[in-house]
Amino acid sequence: MVDTFNQGKRWVVLGEFHRIRHDAQLVLDLIPELHTRTDVRYLATEFLTVEATEEANRLVTQPTFDRAKALRFFMRDNPIWNNKEYFDILETVWRSNKEHAASRGAFRLIGLAPAIDWSIVNYGDESARTRELEKADHYDECMAMVLERQILAKNLPALVHCGIAHATTKHTEYWVGTDRPLPRMGNMIYRSPFKERMWIVSLHAPFYDSATRREVFPFGGLLDRLMLTYRRDIGFDVVGTPFEQVRGPSTSPLSQLAHAFGGMVDGYIIRGIPMADYLGTSPVPDWIRDEADYQWYRLHVENKEWSKSLLKMTFTEYRQYEQAHTDENTKMLRRRFRALGQP
Repeated sequence: MVDTFNQGKRWVVLGEFHRIRHDAQLVLDLIPELHTRTDVRYLATEFLTVEATEEANRLVTQPTFDRAKALRFFMRDNPIWNNKEYFDILETVWRSNKEHAASRGAFRLIGLAPAIDWSIVNYGDESARTRELEKADHYDECMAMVLERQILAKNLPALVHCGIAHATTKHTEYWVGTDRPLPRMGNMIYRSPFKERMWIVSLHAPFYDSATRREVFPFGGLLDRLMLTYRRDIGFDVVGTPFEQVRGPSTSPLSQLAHAFGGMVDGYIIRGIPMADYLGTSPVPDWIRDEADYQWYRLHVENKEWSKSLLKMTFTEYRQYEQAHTDENTKMLRRRFRALGQP
């Protein structure tokens, strides 16, 4: 990926499944590499809100890293995103700046997501709820607008890190036939004069077949069978290689499976382990630090049913629940991925 920037691309859009530990770790590993070996100085990320960008950049350019302050900031910015590897992005950028900012310039963050107050959505009056839900309805438009204004229009090279659905660029959103809104962020930004300098990379995960409404192995399991043969982490170009015309078994023209590999992405990264053995991201142990944190948190989580459940729990009961579910992301991934069967 470093070579992609050095070969003239200005923007790499990296699409991920979410909560896969090695996917988040890849971004952590890339930050110092990009800082020292390329002219990239921005990470534009879905995992930070637009409104939090200024404060995030203050945190990552201070002489010392205030972990407690950074954690409170990150939790309040997105209370349901208790994933240590994503929180670690803040400290990783700070460390890279401490070592390289004087000679290479500061590395900075650009938040792409709108800040939605779910306490208003779940418990506010109708007019206030409508205003907040408008932000959710235009989530991708917000991401595209911020990315274009802050990065693309200024021709600033950047790594763009987001969910694979938002990174959908070269083809129609793959959840066609469901209630997912279209178009997505990638569809909006993938146009001239930007697309010629953009490289779209997907991290290996199941495809969604909207015709059968289930997750399946990409391209009938071809990539997974190759991985099982070589057992290596591999990143490769799709466009301009024999992979470009690879297709999987398609059940409907509305399915993601109807597209050729090169019609979806420019590059691909696959881990040298089966998807069924993927590890999920780990929780931050002190995500909810005290009673005051908990009182705020349980009103601001997105899922109203979960919020109602939390309102019935004491802080002590919640901590016990939290400690009993430390491996929940790994368990969730393994349930989903093992349900795919054998590639």
